[in-house]
Amino acid sequence: MTNLNEMQSTLGKAIAIWRSGRNISFAMGAELREQGYDVAALAAAHRNQNGIFYRSNRVA
Repeated sequence: MTNLNEMQSTLGKAIAIWRSGRNISFAMGAELREQGYDVAALAAAHRNQNGIFYRSNRVA
């Protein structure tokens, strides 16, 4: 099992990547899932915190 500092480091890096508008690597996602994080929920929560909101292309 990884220690707490390593978990926070991986999570912190992922949040910084999402906030910059990029996707994390598959390996980083796998590591976060292994640590018990819901990667999809984290990504959704942190992607739009930079003030950029994306409009859906769906037609009503």
